[in-house]
Amino acid sequence: MCLELLRRHWHLPGLQLFGKRGERQSGVDILDLSGEIPVAAQCKLKEQGKRLSPAEIQVEVEKAISFDTRLSRYAILTTGMVSTGSQKKVLEINQAHKAAGLFTVEVLNWDVLCSLLRQNPDVRQRFYGDIDLDRAISIEAQLLTIKNGVQSLTLQRSDSNADQVINVPGGDRKCLLDTLTIIISVYNESHRLRTLVKALKAEGLTDRYRIILCDDGSTDTSFEVMQQCCRGIYTIACIRNRFNARKVGAILRMAEMVRTPFVFTLDADSVLYELQDGALEALMRKMSSDSYSVAYFRIVPAAYNWLGRLQALDYLIFTDSIRRVLGVPVCLVGQGVLWKTDSLLSVLKDHSGEFDGDDLENTVIALAEKMAMYWDARTIVVSSNTQRTVLGLLKQRALSWDFGLFRVLLQKRALGLVGESGALYKNVLLMDLFGHPFRLLAIPVLLPMIFFSLSSGDSQLFGTTAWELYRVSVQASFKYGSLAIGTIWIMSVINSFICVRGNIFSTLKWAAFSAIYLASPFVFVMYYGLVRKTGVSVYDLFGSSVYWLETGLLLTYLWWVLVAFCLLMISSLQFRAKRELMWSVVLAPIYFFLLITLCRTIGICKYFSKWMVKTSSSH
Repeated sequence: MCLELLRRHWHLPGLQLFGKRGERQSGVDILDLSGEIPVAAQCKLKEQGKRLSPAEIQVEVEKAISFDTRLSRYAILTTGMVSTGSQKKVLEINQAHKAAGLFTVEVLNWDVLCSLLRQNPDVRQRFYGDIDLDRAISIEAQLLTIKNGVQSLTLQRSDSNADQVINVPGGDRKCLLDTLTIIISVYNESHRLRTLVKALKAEGLTDRYRIILCDDGSTDTSFEVMQQCCRGIYTIACIRNRFNARKVGAILRMAEMVRTPFVFTLDADSVLYELQDGALEALMRKMSSDSYSVAYFRIVPAAYNWLGRLQALDYLIFTDSIRRVLGVPVCLVGQGVLWKTDSLLSVLKDHSGEFDGDDLENTVIALAEKMAMYWDARTIVVSSNTQRTVLGLLKQRALSWDFGLFRVLLQKRALGLVGESGALYKNVLLMDLFGHPFRLLAIPVLLPMIFFSLSSGDSQLFGTTAWELYRVSVQASFKYGSLAIGTIWIMSVINSFICVRGNIFSTLKWAAFSAIYLASPFVFVMYYGLVRKTGVSVYDLFGSSVYWLETGLLLTYLWWVLVAFCLLMISSLQFRAKRELMWSVVLAPIYFFLLITLCRTIGICKYFSKWMVKTSSSH
């Protein structure tokens, strides 16, 4: 019917149906094969009263842009209702297309189609016979509702068990396609896309689930490579954002397209591995039966060099060991998370859209909305790439992760969290924000030999500056260091007690966590305490510290090696994999010392500089 109506509406008898169901059509159902005017159309069925969303319009237009033949006109015919959002989206697209020299877009909704039926009685007679048009329209709408209602038994987003296909172990291929959509945001990843698609094929994900790849305004050839790699794989849809939406926007756009009850967010440099057959289906069944909103996994990065192995140990500690010890999610790391679709949309609706700290913000929103989270440490893991250079690692941690940490944790939503997660986040904020200046003051104490070397240099000015810096920082550390650290620790214990509503066991757990996280006992407990009691001046200490501070520094180093070793051993890794990371434990104290002192400092400075700019502009 749409074909016949469009032939008359556009006065193009050469219009034909394009392709068949199951073939890649690039958003084109109807095409002019005469070659005179390159026009095309897409048909979208909607239940009675449902609307065609702006996101769906954008998706179909993006598909049509990738069509082999350059189009001049493109129509979307839909049984859905018209909405102001859809009309604004069409206007926005047409303005952008006019500037770019692309085709015009029009939407013919159900009211327009009914009007065309009235104008073309031959088409009405062919499809509805002698039935009154209004009656025919009513019957058509009811049939469409029944049809979509039957289909929605496998497409619905709900917590009920109506979706029986999830409950069929190793369910057939068609059923599995209707349970899960994997969405992947891509930005300047042309060099990784072939590996990504091969990995999706190798794990059998392209055969079982729907996949959406979104090129988020890449400046390289990511979209072209994406299309080449996915050619012939009908379960993968490739879409493109004209402008970079900072990942969160790309995920939101893809999530709005999803019509399955579950959605898996995956990074373009990550690979999903099922350690047991049917692990994803089993996990979705568990999430449905036990009312979990989100599931998260261990992140096991691919380590290519010594720096990669240190990052692998880092990920292992924070996504596995600490989660196992503390019993709370540290962060829903965006490399791989399984959501109920409605839950993800609810989280993204409240998201600020900021890129830095986006995963932590997702976690805090989900916790604030009291969404149940499930940690799968045994059946599924996500492998990700690590930073190859020290500079790349520092930029990632300092300018994005650490800045994002304070951006998110200083928001009202995070400060209002209670329970175990509230204790975790507010204690981290206490220790990393208020305790950090004392870490910096302790650096000259821990590494005096560097300052002694500087003070004996040829430059008298530089030597004097180094000596004065050492004197002031040592004096401040001895005078305030242990007292400040102790005060912060007491505040963290009080905060934990309030957050866990007086649970003694939980309070003791968080008290131990804070004590270990704040500092090595050899620095702030033994060393500072002894020096403060002696009453010696900084000048008296200058020579004597060289003699025995090296021992204190060695004890501090061994303490953190022991902590890293214990966290490695209690992780879920097999012993062989743990053995490969054993040498990384030796370097772990230096690695974490540099990250905490340098990256935390830059992250704090970036946060407060942005806060001051924002505050001054508001006034």
